[in-house]
Amino acid sequence: MKNPGFSRLNFVRDVLYVNQSFYPTDQWRLYVDAGWAFFSDVASEWEFQFGTEYVATHRLFGAYPFLAVNGKVREELDYGGDVNAQLGWLWKAENGRRFRVGFHYFNGHSDQWSFYRQHEEQIGFGLWIDR
Repeated sequence: MKNPGFSRLNFVRDVLYVNQSFYPTDQWRLYVDAGWAFFSDVASEWEFQFGTEYVATHRLFGAYPFLAVNGKVREELDYGGDVNAQLGWLWKAENGRRFRVGFHYFNGHSDQWSFYRQHEEQIGFGLWIDR
């Protein structure tokens, strides 16, 4: 055993999701997700996610500026959760794929499930491919 003093948690969540996106304008999307775990160990049944993203219609430095903010709350954290924000530039391909470059900020509970009650703050730079 590599870490004999650490008690590993078997954090398991098999979830059914229902989600919906709304587009008030072509540039702006709002979304909400609800997840219910039909099988779990350590995890609780419910989680909810919500957010928004905005993509400008005019290019700046050859790409479209974007902003995205996401929140997530989980029952096992007494409906506490985390917030994610991204800001950067986006390129659109004709097949619908998107390539994004930008800054990333995260503040909330760890997504390393054995440490799910630990608080983390992350600041970084990222590359994303969406589809």
